[in-house]
Amino acid sequence: VDGVYSMEGHIAPVDKLVDLANRHNAFLIVDDAHGFGMLGPDGRGVSHHFGVSEDVDVIVSSFSKSLASAGGFVAADKHVIDYLRSNSKQIIFSAGPTPPVCATALASLRVMQEEPQHRERLSENTEYLRSMLEQHNIDYWDSPTAAVPIVIGNRDRCWVVWKSLWEQGFFTVMSVSPGVPVGKDLIRCAVSALHTREQLERFVEALLKAFKKAGVSYKK
Repeated sequence: VDGVYSMEGHIAPVDKLVDLANRHNAFLIVDDAHGFGMLGPDGRGVSHHFGVSEDVDVIVSSFSKSLASAGGFVAADKHVIDYLRSNSKQIIFSAGPTPPVCATALASLRVMQEEPQHRERLSENTEYLRSMLEQHNIDYWDSPTAAVPIVIGNRDRCWVVWKSLWEQGFFTVMSVSPGVPVGKDLIRCAVSALHTREQLERFVEALLKAFKKAGVSYKK
């Protein structure tokens, strides 16, 4: 299961999934690429957010999101890691991460642990953007995380909005069905701790212009 779904920003109910896995003797793997560094105590991820990290069998995540590097990691009991080292083709035929990749991820991890103000700023920025979207009745699919979708609901209009934002200097990700459900075609935004309020305000202004250009009604 994904910890945070990248296109819609929703958080998986990992605590309930742990109970479900236990009832059915299932193996639970959480891909926390979009939750690690953002959720839980010290940014340790969605499993810590729900207090069930010891009950999840395998946690995998990326170095390329919060840790600003490349590659990723697998966290599990020693016997699981030993099994993967011997049986996972992705590991057997893969070279080890380079020293710069490891050094970057380690430095980012230390910042994440020692400077909580960045995560606090991320939360403030995300809340500020959501408040502006709500002010204009723009549908952001009630995302509680920094992955903020702008639901357009139409493939062609979605493309016009994406292109207009790009022309105004804003990079977003366009996702249409089948990547998202039919009728949920969207523009995905990613809020950063380094964004300023002025930048977020300019983005909403650009979004309103893009909506007008595409003929999008933004009544939630």
